[in-house]
Amino acid sequence: MNRVCLRQFILILGLVVSVMAALWVRGQQDGEETSVVAAVARDNAMPASGKSEENRRLALERLNQRTPGATDIDPFRAKSWYVPLPEPPQAPPPKPTAAPS
Repeated sequence: MNRVCLRQFILILGLVVSVMAALWVRGQQDGEETSVVAAVARDNAMPASGKSEENRRLALERLNQRTPGATDIDPFRAKSWYVPLPEPPQAPPPKPTAAPS
């Protein structure tokens, strides 16, 4: 086998392994999602005595409630990085001279 064929073989093998790993992980996630769906369905199927209307209303209010962030800073506002130059120092006062005689 020359180098080109060996390189192609390694690349194709890596591709096949990557695809198989992705499919295996996808199968793992599908199983978790179905168990979550089953748990939600089980909770919704509880008798009315298990969940009062007040509890449902409070849970719905909590879901709809928006909590303000820690700051009111808009992350999408325009930002200028311009820094003005410092003002030039003032000229020192003239040296005192003797009065004309």
